[in-house]
Amino acid sequence: MFKHPKSEANLPDKKEEPSVGLPEKVEPLLLVPEKKTKEVNLGTVQELLEKNLKWSQIIYEQNRRINHKLLWSAAANWIRLLIIIVPIILGLIFLPPLIRGFTDKYAGWFSSPKSSQPNSSSFEEFLKLLPVSPDQKEQLKALLK
Repeated sequence: MFKHPKSEANLPDKKEEPSVGLPEKVEPLLLVPEKKTKEVNLGTVQELLEKNLKWSQIIYEQNRRINHKLLWSAAANWIRLLIIIVPIILGLIFLPPLIRGFTDKYAGWFSSPKSSQPNSSSFEEFLKLLPVSPDQKEQLKALLK
């Protein structure tokens, strides 16, 4: 039968060196590039440290100002809250007795009249409140009767 020229019989022995012109030492292919190291001298390290120190000082000053503003903002919020809450609490404490006294004193004025004539005692009290002379009070009584 027909045999292929590169069959097992035609292959060279494995012990023999291949006749192809390969270099004697083959370097492996690197998939990750090698890191190139820079030589760092003392001057650049000193410059970097000084820059770092300056930036740290700037950041520290900014943080100090921000903390100061936050403190005063929180204090102002508490003061605003007190300005709103304290009058409400004081109103709840002191207004009910004042309203009760007001309604007791002026209840006759707010009630509906049972007759067409106003109550003479409430009318007299009303006239006492007006800044008019006694003659004018008599004229008002005569007009309203």
